[in-house]
Amino acid sequence: MVGTAERTTGKGVTSMAQVCQLLGASAQDIDEMLKEGRLASAIIARLQGNGVSMSPRVKDSVYKIVQDLQPKSSSASADVSTSHLADGSVDTTSTIMFTDIVGHTETMQRLGDRAGRNVFAKHDEIIRRLTDEFNGKIVKSMGDGFMVTFQSATRGVACAIGIQKELDSFNQRHGQSPIQVRIGLSVGEPIDDSDDLYGLSVIQAARISAKADARQIYVSQIVHILTANKGDFKYELVGEMELKGLDGKQIVYEVRW
Repeated sequence: MVGTAERTTGKGVTSMAQVCQLLGASAQDIDEMLKEGRLASAIIARLQGNGVSMSPRVKDSVYKIVQDLQPKSSSASADVSTSHLADGSVDTTSTIMFTDIVGHTETMQRLGDRAGRNVFAKHDEIIRRLTDEFNGKIVKSMGDGFMVTFQSATRGVACAIGIQKELDSFNQRHGQSPIQVRIGLSVGEPIDDSDDLYGLSVIQAARISAKADARQIYVSQIVHILTANKGDFKYELVGEMELKGLDGKQIVYEVRW
């Protein structure tokens, strides 16, 4: 039987290793918490100690994490975490990324439609290729950016960094027509309807992206919590921001790449 320490979630937002790091506990301790039904309360207590506001949305994400870490039957995929709702739709926890080209309209006006489209075709190629590399899924293209989902927060942040680095390299070689993007990421349980995603987590990712400047990557607090303990990424606290359409102020971090 595969041990819990070897299980990772697929469409869930975290893994056993990340929960161990968050709680400062061993995989055996986490297994015991799972069996005794104490894991969700332990994660919530730690997040609160880190200053996270326990909104219903955050609590739902915690419960989903715990559900994802439960042993799966042999007939279930070990890397997929989904539940079917009463209406037959599928409920998943996802990392959502929005990219947005800075100065898209101005560049199109300066270069013209054909030349401008040729320049931005490189942007599309980079994002599509890196999305595939990090096992993401492009939900839709908005012309001047993309909406993408990932099976984990770690993959989403790593992909965002890869995009910025590749565009930076491209711009060094093509300085006359640079392509600069801003990127925002959040985590939640969006509603999948007609091959599009809806919900507060989608709004949050879009609004966070809009707050970033060219070449910046902004993430929500829950993305930071789920990825910061691994030490793979460097973060800088941006602070509290009011995001259109969301109640209260949201804590935002910048990924330093």
